[in-house]
Amino acid sequence: MLTEGKTLSQAADSIRTALRVKSRILPMSETPIQTIIDSNEGPLHFQEYLVKRRAEPIVKGIRFAGVESALPALGVLEAIREADRILICPSNPLISIGPILAVPEIRDQLRAHKEKVFAVCPIVGGKSLKGPSDKCSPSSPRSLRPRRRQTLRRLHRHLHH
Repeated sequence: MLTEGKTLSQAADSIRTALRVKSRILPMSETPIQTIIDSNEGPLHFQEYLVKRRAEPIVKGIRFAGVESALPALGVLEAIREADRILICPSNPLISIGPILAVPEIRDQLRAHKEKVFAVCPIVGGKSLKGPSDKCSPSSPRSLRPRRRQTLRRLHRHLHH
């Protein structure tokens, strides 16, 4: 759909309709934003890191290329203001929720309506239930558990303070 000239919002709505999902689904932005893993082997696109390199390189940092010039997708800020509940459903707080919060204006709008914001991630009791959350934390294995807790506390603070 994107190669046919549709926007990400139009593609998401088409898929939502085809699957008969009643809830509104909005992308964070129409702007392409790439997740870059800064590793001991240099910068890697997230898909290269995860699929080709099987999350083996040591993560030194994570950045979102293009986010500084990104705008929230049409209707996102209004939807946050008007929604009864907001579910941020990507799973990993670093590589899925992080980019959403990095888009200018979205974090501020979520903070302004924090009482109705819920985020879901696969970290329970300091352990990852699924995905590369453990390996994406830029820390050594010994400091991983405290780092994960710090990351979750930071995410909670960003949304609720």
